[in-house]
Amino acid sequence: MGKTIDNLAESGKRMARGIGRGMKYVAVPVAVAAALGLAACGDDSHTRTDPKNEAPTADLGRNFVNPMSRQVTYLLTGTDEEDGNNVTILAKFNGENSWTEYPNGQAVNKTIKEGTNTAYLKVKDSEGVESKVVSKSFVSPTEAEAEAIITSYLNERLTDIVEYAAEDIFNPSFGNSFTIDFNVLHWDQTLSGGSGNSRETPIEYVSKNENLNQKLSEKDLVANGDGDFGSEGIGFANLYIVGLPKEEMTGRLDWFFENCILPDYTSVPDYCK
Repeated sequence: MGKTIDNLAESGKRMARGIGRGMKYVAVPVAVAAALGLAACGDDSHTRTDPKNEAPTADLGRNFVNPMSRQVTYLLTGTDEEDGNNVTILAKFNGENSWTEYPNGQAVNKTIKEGTNTAYLKVKDSEGVESKVVSKSFVSPTEAEAEAIITSYLNERLTDIVEYAAEDIFNPSFGNSFTIDFNVLHWDQTLSGGSGNSRETPIEYVSKNENLNQKLSEKDLVANGDGDFGSEGIGFANLYIVGLPKEEMTGRLDWFFENCILPDYTSVPDYCK
């Protein structure tokens, strides 16, 4: 390239001398002009970039809004740099083979199954470009696994309570007796005229093999104090857990202990029933 430029420069000088002697102007050959253009401007093929359609973004939310429903709620949303919210939402759940289209921002409720529960989400823009697939999974324990989790938790909180009984029997005033997974016994200084007394608080895990409506009916009996648990006439705080994963179970047990078991009260707050 160096010699080419030098030769072109020399040719230019000779051309200038010729014009000065009265020579007619001679057009520069196309090849020479191209070479001059190349030398002056350089090859910009490596610096020019074409506009690129960036892939949209998928966002998968998950929560357990109603812990007694045996359902999990997924929030399906997606955005695109060019199309904004005008994207196609595609999702599938728990081993489904095909993708189903949903409105952007749709909340989808799915029944919790024992074992692994998984949701998958991807988003497609107006040109057909797809996002990466995002997913969320959790494991719903068996009844035996859940009871082992609760037992371990109660053992760690023994200094906060008097004791607890597993598989305790509840005898309502009307109807048949039924079994409570755990009955937590603890002290409340506001009971029995301020002299202090024990207070019982049932904790129950509802497995997939149990009738949820029946369990809700039993929960109502416990909460309203209809039976031996309600002999003090104030009803009883209780915690029923339905199909939640371990981390959710632990979080709810923490909240329940701090707000419904440890505080003293003369009447059970509604949020503890």
